[in-house]
Amino acid sequence: MIQTLTQAGYRVETAKTGAEAIVKSQARTYAAILLDLILPDTGGWEILHAIRTAGPNQIHPSWWLPLSLKKAWLKDFRFKIIW
Repeated sequence: MIQTLTQAGYRVETAKTGAEAIVKSQARTYAAILLDLILPDTGGWEILHAIRTAGPNQIHPSWWLPLSLKKAWLKDFRFKIIW
């Protein structure tokens, strides 16, 4: 996914844990957040709640990607981001 987005011209930052994702989302504004629902330490819904409760990304677009849907979803990625 990172390679696909980078090749499409997007700058990509990653987080390996939910805690890291929350810290990053509180530190800066993102145009969009792609959020896996399954992470080692925190569920995606808890991360989304933390993002929506406080910080600069409360109103920015977020997409949730269950692991099984990632590849199929990326095929149509260019049509998904419109802002």
